[in-house]
Amino acid sequence: MTRFAPVQRLVIFIAMVALSLSVAIAQNPLDEVWIEPSAVDGFVFSPRTIIHRTGTIETLDDKTLTIIVPDPNDATKPLRLSFASSRLIWVEPGFDDDATIAAVERSRRGDHAAAIPQLLAAVNRGPAVWRAQWLSMSLWQSAYAAGRYAPTLELVDQIDARPLPNLIVGGLPIHWTADRLPPAAMQAARDALANADAREATHLCAASWLIGAGADAQATAVLQQIINDTKRPPLAMIAKTLLWRTAPPPTVVENARKWAGAIDRMPMTLTPGPMRLLADRLAAAGEKDVSNELRLSLKHVRPRP
Repeated sequence: MTRFAPVQRLVIFIAMVALSLSVAIAQNPLDEVWIEPSAVDGFVFSPRTIIHRTGTIETLDDKTLTIIVPDPNDATKPLRLSFASSRLIWVEPGFDDDATIAAVERSRRGDHAAAIPQLLAAVNRGPAVWRAQWLSMSLWQSAYAAGRYAPTLELVDQIDARPLPNLIVGGLPIHWTADRLPPAAMQAARDALANADAREATHLCAASWLIGAGADAQATAVLQQIINDTKRPPLAMIAKTLLWRTAPPPTVVENARKWAGAIDRMPMTLTPGPMRLLADRLAAAGEKDVSNELRLSLKHVRPRP
């Protein structure tokens, strides 16, 4: 198979993801954002740079990010900048209370069981909605890593009650690889799919836990429903990607270039999971070199922590 460059836009992240995450949280009370360059027509001679701003987030929802930053020409005059939140790659909130900072750092150290009650307490302290969503994303990731599968899906269902920015969608506890999950995860996923009142993001996560594990028909049907729902394109993109898990090796090899192009057209904050899935499928199809290219891209120039 011809080698291809994995997801061309990610070359611009070489310097970006040395975030020094815990240090940034502890030392900087302001919010930091990384924003995807705007789309341009025609040929671009050099990679466009990520927009990095430090300031105070005023609003962040599924449509708009507004951040107040100092005017570089006059430090006494703040500027209010607005961007489409679909271009938002990552946010590093500037928390100002030690308990929340400690909770996030504990989760990032991998001490997930201990982080769960601390993150839950941080959410219950009533921060701004976007901060609550960000903390909830960390909470469900820790719950998933700690094997608390049913509570993970319950939390996703609660948070999906409000419209979600792509940033939060990109952090859903999706199972991207072919590794089989424990029976408790499978049962939690089946229970979630059996609940007609569960929200779409919950069904998406549950289907990702089941697909490729003897429940392909049910999971595939759910994913196809999400793909056909034009109201939530980010979820549809992820659902379409998850169906690659069902493709036999010859189909994976045949479609690898097209699938890489589909990833390249996604919002950057959504790309790490699909890249990992494609790398996993290519490795299973015997395309080790191309798979390793994708894995190296994820290791060294991934767009989000």
